[in-house]
Amino acid sequence: MRAANLFCIGCPKSGTTTLFKILCQHSQIHTPKFKEPFFFNNSNYQNGIDWYANTYYDDIKNEKWVLDFTPSYLYSDEALFRINEYSKGKDLKFIVMLRNPVERAYSHYLHTLRDGLEDLDFNDAIQAESERLRNYENNLLSQLKYSYIYQSLYHKHLSKYFESFGRNNFFVINYDSQLLDKSEFKLMISDLQNFLEIKIENLNIEIKENFASESRFKILQTLVNSNGLHKRLARLLIKSKLNRQILVNKLRKLNEKKMVKKDVEAEFKKNLYDKYFHADVLKLESLLKKKLNWND
Repeated sequence: MRAANLFCIGCPKSGTTTLFKILCQHSQIHTPKFKEPFFFNNSNYQNGIDWYANTYYDDIKNEKWVLDFTPSYLYSDEALFRINEYSKGKDLKFIVMLRNPVERAYSHYLHTLRDGLEDLDFNDAIQAESERLRNYENNLLSQLKYSYIYQSLYHKHLSKYFESFGRNNFFVINYDSQLLDKSEFKLMISDLQNFLEIKIENLNIEIKENFASESRFKILQTLVNSNGLHKRLARLLIKSKLNRQILVNKLRKLNEKKMVKKDVEAEFKKNLYDKYFHADVLKLESLLKKKLNWND
């Protein structure tokens, strides 16, 4: 049975859901039943590749590309090792979406705040990050929730993937210049289809997903996040873990309303960039052989 040969490995809060919805339209790309299989950096990996294929890809027809769209793979050495093992004898391609690291970190923070899992302001959350990650060393989901800075250190993570799979197998997208500008966005979608060597189809690119949001009802958000009788009852009524996750995601989506996003002060952004990201971005620009213009 076939499984993924095309991976979008990162990064969260960089337009990944929008791109996923667009690629779902292409006749030569098969998308999973659930956007993020979250397999190669999760305990589900112990279920084996056949389980992965049967759970997410049991309805593949003759599409050229089978997509795994899990942006958290970029930051996981475990995922990198496992995909490397999985790749033996396969022709894999990768998509990577990158965003101004300060903006990405702040958007990530707002997402965790919306989920009711953050009680610190942005500055304090950044100061607490290292200690939190140490405390959650064996809890992947919590690490992903609170790694605002760590997940924005793109060169640190992407360079390892390039070493394993070769630069030519990666299509790297700059969110700030290629998604926010409509003409550049359209050109990028065409270039991506050429990269994948598939026919150029007229895809709807007017889709906009994952806008900054907050919960309509805090009590519903608390119930979704908490463990209790309602979760045990759900496990009894809905045997499939995949179907339970799909239901949770639908409830979260229904509970969202658009947030009036409070921007971060320009001086604070600059200080944050200089302290945490300047050196990493310089190395990233050298790796990609292109300017990213994130601190202009």
